Amino acid sequence: MVGATAMVDATIVVGATAMVRATAMVGATAIVDATIVVGATAMVGATAMVGATAMVRATAIVDATIVVGATAMVRATAIVRATAIVDATIVVGATAMVGATAMVGATAAVVADCCLD
Repeated sequence: MVGATAMVDATIVVGATAMVRATAMVGATAIVDATIVVGATAMVGATAMVGATAMVRATAIVDATIVVGATAMVRATAIVRATAIVDATIVVGATAMVGATAMVGATAAVVADCCLD
């Protein structure tokens, strides 16, 4: 949780721990109006991400439906109108994602560029 700007109206669920309106991000700018649920298995919608798949140089996740186990997040505007996740590997499963790009567990991804307009 170093550097970077802010996480606005974000609810990050790591396991059973909830961090609301956190300001922890690594090398990124802002995640706005997002609800990030970690401890996941699949992200279904605009971009599919299952297991330990990597999203490299993705453009945006807009109006995506993120299905995390039994939890659903509809219209995730976390990475809308942004460069999304650049050169970052998101491990969705046993790995907890704390902040925006910092992943705690088996994989660390600290290279992200989520620059809102």
